[in-house]
Amino acid sequence: MRLVKLALGMLLAAPAFADTLDWNTAFPVDQAPRQVYLQANYLDSKGMPHALQMWREGEQQLTRLTDHNVMISILRQTGTEENYQLYDLKRHTVTSADRSHLYRIGIYANWNGMAHILTMPQGTYTLTTEQTAPLATAWGLCHWYQLNMPNQDDRHICWSSAWALPLLIQQNHQPIFEITALDTSAPAIFANYARLPYTRIDTNVDIDAD
Repeated sequence: MRLVKLALGMLLAAPAFADTLDWNTAFPVDQAPRQVYLQANYLDSKGMPHALQMWREGEQQLTRLTDHNVMISILRQTGTEENYQLYDLKRHTVTSADRSHLYRIGIYANWNGMAHILTMPQGTYTLTTEQTAPLATAWGLCHWYQLNMPNQDDRHICWSSAWALPLLIQQNHQPIFEITALDTSAPAIFANYARLPYTRIDTNVDIDAD
């Protein structure tokens, strides 16, 4: 009888998860142009505003510039970890690191989160399709999804499969991420910043030596 009750309990509980969409199905990344440049505004976890520029070349290379203060360049190589170059534009330093070393100093980078803005939650979550009509933007339509996570306010994500990006993310009826420009050609700003003189700091060497 105990097993029957347990089985019934599992069946009754199943609908709470049955409607959860598969993350990769809802947010596909294989239809976007190989080269994508964006500008966006977003709020961090403390509600502070930031300006982002990003240049993505397929699933191999990525450059992100935040507030014209910090630039991160990521290179993915088959069979190896991603290599990160962190440019501090105020202090004129550049730091080399891979993801495992960044984890050890408390920087939790993730390719999808960096290149496609969204990172699949590690814990319990529910992802559903919203009944809201697709949003028409200057860069095409995006479709609405609702992301529910424990102890967090719901997020409403308008995803563009054509760009493999959310064009808008809202929380508490306000945008926390919003794209303001999209293109398939990169401006010179990233190359210009990369050519500036920097003092190199090799995080891999520094951490391994500890």
